[in-house]
Amino acid sequence: MDRAGLCHFATLAPHMLALAEPDGRHWSRGELCREASRLAHGLAQRGVRAGERLALAMANRAETIALALAAQRLQCSLLVLPAQLAQERAGARAVEAGATYLFCSDGHPAAGRETDPGPVTAISLGSPQACLSYSDLLVATDLLPASANDADALSGIDAAREMLAPLQIRPESGHVHYCGTPLWRDDALARALAFLHFGHPVILEGSWSPARMLHSLQQYQATTCQLDRDQVELLLAAVPHLPPSQQIALDYLFPGDVDKGDALCHALHKWCGDSTHVGTSAQPATALPLRSA
Repeated sequence: MDRAGLCHFATLAPHMLALAEPDGRHWSRGELCREASRLAHGLAQRGVRAGERLALAMANRAETIALALAAQRLQCSLLVLPAQLAQERAGARAVEAGATYLFCSDGHPAAGRETDPGPVTAISLGSPQACLSYSDLLVATDLLPASANDADALSGIDAAREMLAPLQIRPESGHVHYCGTPLWRDDALARALAFLHFGHPVILEGSWSPARMLHSLQQYQATTCQLDRDQVELLLAAVPHLPPSQQIALDYLFPGDVDKGDALCHALHKWCGDSTHVGTSAQPATALPLRSA
């Protein structure tokens, strides 16, 4: 079986791209692995233990990914809440779900603050409640974990295999995943983590538009793309008015609206100028192949 895990790949090639943020910042495998490791150690020092639940109400940004990776390492479950929820409402939902920490940030793409989403706050939901900054949780270390086997959560790797193996996507097989969907929708966060654990870069979009998506797909040569229901509708309306593209080579589309999957694939076939077919995987979340074998 092929080896997998973000930190496994970080030890092999630490400087390769792992994550691109909406503001243009790039994170290498080594940087993202270190960030997640520092967070995991910081949370553990504050009493977070395996089996606990952590809540995230954050926009598409590197901190969201790093916190989710840290939760996997600590064997904590995640409650992923809409980023635009008010802090009080998000806190109430987190407490109801039994979470011990809520991570949230001021601002989100809907507020037009993509390049300045605001500081991340960690709220301890115990009694009494306490607020920490994101930087408070970072344990200082410049080293990659001594053992990638210890750093990479087996549950996260198993989840990655379950999600990607049915699509014949293998570790380090040249894929680039574009995530236009907010990470709290349609298993977008879980899928982004799966691609990272398979050694494939993930491109996060903030204020999505068809034109921005086209630019990102071309810039990073993305091979897979995740969109939510609203984005599917907007893209269907926009594709006939976009200039033809021969520089897009998508293999799979993960649409939030599977009912319109056939229509969207047909539109993308014409847009990309590729001879393709449409099918579905056996996964709960449908993946539509966009290129013929």
